[in-house]
Amino acid sequence: MQHAAMPHRYPILDELRGIAALCVLLLHAFRPLMPHAYLAVDFFFLLSGFVIGLAYEERLADGRLSPAGFILARLRRLYPMLLAGLAFGLALMACSPARPTLSPLLLLNLLVIPIFGDVDAFPPDAPVWSLFMELAACVGYGLALPWLTTRRLAGLIAVSGLALIGIAWAMGDLSLGWQGSAREFFGAFPRVGWSFGLGLLTFRLIREGALRPPPVAAGVAPLLLVLALAAPLPAMAGSLLCVGIVFPLVLLAGIGAGEQRWSGPAAWLGRISYPLYILHGPATKFVGQLALPWPDFVLWQTLVVLASLACAAFAERYYERPLRAWLARRPDRSGAVRAGA
Repeated sequence: MQHAAMPHRYPILDELRGIAALCVLLLHAFRPLMPHAYLAVDFFFLLSGFVIGLAYEERLADGRLSPAGFILARLRRLYPMLLAGLAFGLALMACSPARPTLSPLLLLNLLVIPIFGDVDAFPPDAPVWSLFMELAACVGYGLALPWLTTRRLAGLIAVSGLALIGIAWAMGDLSLGWQGSAREFFGAFPRVGWSFGLGLLTFRLIREGALRPPPVAAGVAPLLLVLALAAPLPAMAGSLLCVGIVFPLVLLAGIGAGEQRWSGPAAWLGRISYPLYILHGPATKFVGQLALPWPDFVLWQTLVVLASLACAAFAERYYERPLRAWLARRPDRSGAVRAGA
């Protein structure tokens, strides 16, 4: 079958990732504004499935890139900023006025290994749980690709979707994965299975010409995403509606926008999206430990948002970008594209 020509990049997808990361920050600062923003994680998984298929599947399938090379490429992309967030969080825990007991088990977090107990799976930086899930999905994808036909992929997605419905029915929503309970942590695998798999399936169907996203204006996808995350819907219905219907439509709208961009600020958010997501937790804790005499809640939380944005912008400019450029210059026998998805 002839594969349809596809752009190498869809700029608006980067912007959507940045908008989703900002919504997560607003959830933690002003919870009522973004009641479903915790589902931005599922949107990240969906984007990753599509972008990784676009960037890597052809080279993995024809042998130009080995599974080990692909997994190494993903570690190079994700681990440096992930390590910075965990180190930042550990430093804050060590300097906290509450002086929590620092368990040696926390060192496992630096290796992206969760710990289980009465605290979060990644206490220094809670969002790292989703990076663990994404890396697990990448390892499974890289190793299983020769077996993972489109029909089998659709089957795995269907199983994950049924599991999501059961989880939402039992728990009332899909807020699981970050907890220190092994049951709730590993219970989040259907979240990544559904969304990552659906993103990958979308890539394949478009490549094979079986799915043709209609051309849309660049502003449609961002507005639809924000409305979904901010809509005051019941928790269970809202989570299933977002993950099952709205997010796939947002992805199709972003793809349909082609190489359009939405706006300059959205492009900036796209550049800092990963540092913002990883660092906003420690940055928020840092501002909280300052204990400034500022009684107004809205002004204080606005300061938290601005501090998180500034921290992410600084990290992207002076840490992540130079490090990625250095990694891109290094010889790579695996054939991996270091500055990839």
